[in-house]
Amino acid sequence: MPELSIHAEVGMTDRITRFLIEGVVHAALLYTPQLRPGLTVEPALDDELVLVASYPGASVADKKEYVSVDWGPEFTHALAVAVPHLTDSGRSMALGSLVVQYIATRRATAYVPARSVQHYLGRGKLEIVSDAPRFPYPSWVVWRDDLDNDLATLARNCLKNIVQTAESEQKNIVKNLLHIDDYAPFLFNTMRRK
Repeated sequence: MPELSIHAEVGMTDRITRFLIEGVVHAALLYTPQLRPGLTVEPALDDELVLVASYPGASVADKKEYVSVDWGPEFTHALAVAVPHLTDSGRSMALGSLVVQYIATRRATAYVPARSVQHYLGRGKLEIVSDAPRFPYPSWVVWRDDLDNDLATLARNCLKNIVQTAESEQKNIVKNLLHIDDYAPFLFNTMRRK
């Protein structure tokens, strides 16, 4: 579709939902979609949030190093139930997309989507905190109902291909997390020495 212009936005759910309602954007990938007239919400991808650390021997008990990320009210509630001492860490970030880079460059821990850390795990920059609980974190695609049918079909097909690839990567990462938990400190220390 050579006549198609594409513009991508990154932002909080409220802002992106407002853009959808106003017609500034026609589709959005969101973790916590808001139901509004004129919008259709469909499942997109099931992520899993895992606690990662930039230093060896990290534990879920390490409150001082924890960076809170605004993954939405559902995650905040689940975290408060599972690990209540992490709910008020004193350091927080609103955009989850920034946290991996942030914690990789300082002594810190944070919950992040498992698929976003593979590169850092393989390079010894981060490791999985093995005693920490993991949390499911689904994402959703929100479409404007007035989206042109041809464009909607093309967008859905493209998204389907992207999601299939991401799900495959996600399954491999999550499957390997058990193995990473067993040898991550060794891998971390070996990579640091190089």
